[in-house]
Amino acid sequence: MTVEGIACDWEVKSITSKASIMAWGKQATGPMPLEAIHYLINLAVTKQKNILIGAKTSNFVYVTKEFFQANPLGIKEADVKDDVLGFFSLILTYAKSAPKLEQAGALKALSSIMPRTNFLMMYKLVQSGLKPYLKKQGDLYTLVKYLACWENDYDHDEKKLHTVAVSHGFCKLQNGKMVPTEEIFRDEMKFTYKFKGAKSENVSIKDWIDNLQALEKDSLEEDLDTWMWAQFGGLEQKTEYVVGTQRPVPIFEFRDLGSSTAATMEKDVKEIENAFLELHKKFKTAPTAFTKWWKRAVGGEVFTGIGGHMERREA
Repeated sequence: MTVEGIACDWEVKSITSKASIMAWGKQATGPMPLEAIHYLINLAVTKQKNILIGAKTSNFVYVTKEFFQANPLGIKEADVKDDVLGFFSLILTYAKSAPKLEQAGALKALSSIMPRTNFLMMYKLVQSGLKPYLKKQGDLYTLVKYLACWENDYDHDEKKLHTVAVSHGFCKLQNGKMVPTEEIFRDEMKFTYKFKGAKSENVSIKDWIDNLQALEKDSLEEDLDTWMWAQFGGLEQKTEYVVGTQRPVPIFEFRDLGSSTAATMEKDVKEIENAFLELHKKFKTAPTAFTKWWKRAVGGEVFTGIGGHMERREA
């Protein structure tokens, strides 16, 4: 196998079967726009295929403009951009999967698309599209609760995705609109993980979302996964650019992509690379304007950044 610019001279020792028949688990890590993540989740919930969609898709929540039909915080359906929808799709995918964490064994096991950049940076990348509506601390959590009133219902016969009200008692119909009740995401509803021989670590959904709005931290990364695998959001606020642009986007790990053999590995790697390039081309331009980039010189070096993100650039 040949990888441009890299000497692939590694070897695996003490194998128990012929190298030609060994199966290698596939996963891919790279930068991806949030609206591309939104697109991939749509493919997953409508049972369509893409090489970057892994085997675990049951927890995905595909947030559409229809989730905003109650105009939460005054946000109209037409006001919402696809990168914001991608952000909230990830938020609700993990929030609604919180009760499954103990059984799953890790945050990374809740979804086949795992953020390597943390949610704090993702929020910074879309916050300009939300800021006019978030008047006070706690409003982001209120918005998430409203969005949680809706879920996806895919009709296999019609091959059509419907947005429907949740079937449990978390929300109620009020003045013709679905609104959250006191039951939804109760303050005690947490991501909880029990460690062998140690106390439980937990993060409430409310604290997680409130800390994002306050631009303080991603609690799932800092207060929970750091004690587990240190992979979920483990690159913290690191971003990379969309190919051929200066647009920073989060980094994701696409997991559970099947397996490769020695005979298929080169083909599989090229297909995955092409999938990244196609999505970078398709979603080249950001739907939501970013916070203005800053630039300053420190000790003869030039630094640029957005929010808490900083990169060194040659002067």
